[in-house]
Amino acid sequence: MQPIFIWSNGRVRRTFYGITNLRDVLSHLSTFLSPGKSSEQRQAQLNTAEEHLRRSIIEPYETALNELTAQFAELYERYRQAVLPGQKPIRWAEWSAQFRQRGS
Repeated sequence: MQPIFIWSNGRVRRTFYGITNLRDVLSHLSTFLSPGKSSEQRQAQLNTAEEHLRRSIIEPYETALNELTAQFAELYERYRQAVLPGQKPIRWAEWSAQFRQRGS
């Protein structure tokens, strides 16, 4: 299988999250279609397939965004030290947690 690619900063980044999760979706759908499954078991397979499909869409972009955020944090820290030497450093983990809470 070919990996899914994300274009970022002129570079191609590979991520296998999408392919792995799509493979799992097909596995759950196959199990869903197998004879002898109760309606509860079929519903559980559909729910799990739905979660894998969601993850196949979101995780590659989440990974790329996390990498870019880490690169930005390093770049900003160098900028801050050069231009604003007296400024208190940002605690990126705390800032990121606060940002995620606001987005929820």
